[in-house]
Amino acid sequence: MQTPQVISPFLGLLLLAVLVLLFAFWMKRKRTPVAARQLADTPAYEVLCIDGPLRGRRYRFERPWLLIGRQPGCDIVLQGPLISRRHAFLSANQNALVLKDLDSTNGTWFGKQRVNEIVLAAKQPFQIGAYSFVVVGIGQNTPSPVPSAIQYQENPITSMAIRDVYLADYDRVSEIGKGGAATVYLYRHRQAGSRVAVKILHDSADPYFKQKFKYEGQIGQYLQHPHIVKTFGYGEWQNVSYILMEYLPQGSLREVMNRGSLTLAQCIQIVGQICLALEYAHQQKVYHRDIKPENILFAENGVAKLADFGIARLTGMKTLTQAGMLIGTPEYMSYEQAKGAEIDGRSDQYSLGIVLYEILTGQRPFTGEALTIVGKHLSEKPLPPRKINPNIPRNIERVILKALEKNKNARYRDMITMAQALGFQPDPGLVQAPVVSAVVPAKTPAGAARVVNLQTGMTINLSQVGTVLGRDNVGNPQVSRQHARIWLSGTNYVIEDLDSLNGTYVNGSPVKSAVSLTPGSYIHLGSAQLQFQVD
Repeated sequence: MQTPQVISPFLGLLLLAVLVLLFAFWMKRKRTPVAARQLADTPAYEVLCIDGPLRGRRYRFERPWLLIGRQPGCDIVLQGPLISRRHAFLSANQNALVLKDLDSTNGTWFGKQRVNEIVLAAKQPFQIGAYSFVVVGIGQNTPSPVPSAIQYQENPITSMAIRDVYLADYDRVSEIGKGGAATVYLYRHRQAGSRVAVKILHDSADPYFKQKFKYEGQIGQYLQHPHIVKTFGYGEWQNVSYILMEYLPQGSLREVMNRGSLTLAQCIQIVGQICLALEYAHQQKVYHRDIKPENILFAENGVAKLADFGIARLTGMKTLTQAGMLIGTPEYMSYEQAKGAEIDGRSDQYSLGIVLYEILTGQRPFTGEALTIVGKHLSEKPLPPRKINPNIPRNIERVILKALEKNKNARYRDMITMAQALGFQPDPGLVQAPVVSAVVPAKTPAGAARVVNLQTGMTINLSQVGTVLGRDNVGNPQVSRQHARIWLSGTNYVIEDLDSLNGTYVNGSPVKSAVSLTPGSYIHLGSAQLQFQVD
């Protein structure tokens, strides 16, 4: 019988050490293959901060993308009131670097323009709040000199040719007002004499403004309320974007305030009417985000109406500092906007409280440079308005201070409750009254009806029994062979989409079922731009 061999203690320890080393090597391989695989798929890039509090810091791509924001879980964590929790997303692959803004409050900037999504080249700087970055190869440095913080300059209307749009049967009368992104003109109907306001986007507006301008036109048609400025349509004519809307001749609340003081009863009536408008908008999940006197307009009968949904927080962008950019009007910005936090209807309530504060005291609760004001929204309590104007009733002061609470849960639960606390009594007839339309109703087509291709000038005469619009008669490859049909229904022409690939739109709204056309209606079939006309 053979005696079994016994492994010596030395060999046992050696074998154990080998097993430990093999296990450690296996664990290391288990932890690193993801990064190794990603580095194989992702260019050898890193993000370098070239200006701001983190200047000189580098961030490697451990996977094909980096998340940038204030939230602790982000790959690049930034601090400051201009940074949203999840602010931007930067992806990299062998073919492209793509920077995408994640609907941040104060924007992602490239080349002095706010961007939604852009393809970057290496070493092209972009800016988020007080921070400037470039994407470079690992270990590489940025080009010299380092770009300074982005500064915003308004687009001067005088530096460009006068832009115009052609509206059937309307003539342009005069300029009503202008801002950094758009100019508003008064148009008059040749026969009826009715007036409309037409907002025309400046040619020099950057892509972000163009997208938000389109959004304003679309959402304006969606919101229908007696205390919201009526939007009749959005469109383009010869690459000029415009919004057709109700003309309000009595000007803005800012103009009224500049002309002299308002009575307490007038203040309550104005703010109460805007409360009704905001309550309606909030029920539609729409939050204005730029409540200020310039955006409260008056009809001929003195009714207050809220304007500029959609790009309202952009049109007030006038004050920027080297520390970064600010979207909106800092003096009227809510606590949540200043913090870069999620907003809801109570944010608009905060801003409206500032408007009421200013009407009754003649000054805003927080003043100074842009970032100073932001800091005050975040940390300072407003001076009680009765300290400035002792004639303000105590109950009105309580309403103002409650609306200006830093904690939105301490404010009024909705705009109706705020209006009731002010003692506002709505006019039942006014609340139910339809908004007066400045567009001439469709007339009985005694003469010929047609659509005109605004890009080619081609005219398509319409048959009362029906005309199909398609690729052949419209002359556009993005139009389906049988795209839409127009026919006479009673005294109105109507249009329906024929299950087209790229959709049919009337005055910017998608056609999902038959829609009535009025003379001058703009029809979009894909990229083809047409106008409906009647003799």
